Amino acid sequence: MRERECQAPVHNPRCPCQSCQRVNCGNCRLTNIDHFTPKCIAKKILHWSSKQINAPENLQYLSIPCHTDKDRTTPDRLRLAIRQKRGEFISLEDYKKIL
Repeated sequence: MRERECQAPVHNPRCPCQSCQRVNCGNCRLTNIDHFTPKCIAKKILHWSSKQINAPENLQYLSIPCHTDKDRTTPDRLRLAIRQKRGEFISLEDYKKIL
């Protein structure tokens, strides 16, 4: 499951898959399996079970650089999810600030 092309919508310049764009190439062996909805949001906000968190539709392949970039936004995404759960309006601009 690790030898796949990075599926990040926006690539870090160091992403090996950005240059080759092929599945199973030599450089793409450096992919991580990422949770599309971060585990902390799935557990704390959405109250998902482990089975839901690790369901195939919540998983994606990301290169190590793209995964690191995405992980940097997780604390901000969690804060927005908490605000939204409290009933606060989250604008598109609020969300765009963390991307």
